[in-house]
Amino acid sequence: MRAYYVTLAEVVVNTISLVGANPKRAGSALLCDEAAEHIERNKGRDWICMAAHYGCWEYYPLWCWRDDSTDFVSVYHPMKSPVFEHFYRRIRKYASNNILVTMADTVRYYVKHRGKGRNLVLGLISDQSPILRADTEWVDFLNQPTAFIDGGVRLALRFGMPIYFVDMERVKVDSYKIKYIEIYDGQEQVDAMELVRRYAQQLEAMIRRRPELWMWSHNRWRHTPEKQARRFGKKIEAK
Repeated sequence: MRAYYVTLAEVVVNTISLVGANPKRAGSALLCDEAAEHIERNKGRDWICMAAHYGCWEYYPLWCWRDDSTDFVSVYHPMKSPVFEHFYRRIRKYASNNILVTMADTVRYYVKHRGKGRNLVLGLISDQSPILRADTEWVDFLNQPTAFIDGGVRLALRFGMPIYFVDMERVKVDSYKIKYIEIYDGQEQVDAMELVRRYAQQLEAMIRRRPELWMWSHNRWRHTPEKQARRFGKKIEAK
């Protein structure tokens, strides 16, 4: 618990410091041993990276400086406070190929801009709690039934885009190493929930390795099968 709060304080400072982000700093803040191979493997096609609130998650879009032939689409949820909305848009817009798109506009943006000469990478942080629906399905995650946002996997299945889980490791203060783990190749015949389960499995393994790096203060389990049953008269067990 103490290690988590130390990490959270560090993340706040790192996030604010992105106001002065530049390619040189990006190279030391976000390391990737297999960057060249990953770029070559996905040359000429769009892909999705599914990440989490782990480590300094605001560092993920720094990837845009590693591949200037690709637009990195940072998908985000707008804040209620106009002051903080302006602030976060300011610190996130540090490169011309880092595009900010709201969750509600993601599909519309992708359909409009796909195939226009530049490949797109959709960056999605997918460990938040989704809106509770009657058809919400549950995954066994950290020993309890958990609902996940499935927009990213459904988008991948619809347009045949590969999905990579972003595995992050803290190297030192202000420095993280990432690795892209493929959980969908863009062609496999599989349903959306199987891809959600693969994401959840990778995320749980990463959290168990360094639990203090995940954002535990987020109310991740405010929805439950019991709450779903009370609201919709239906209960679905975790798979």
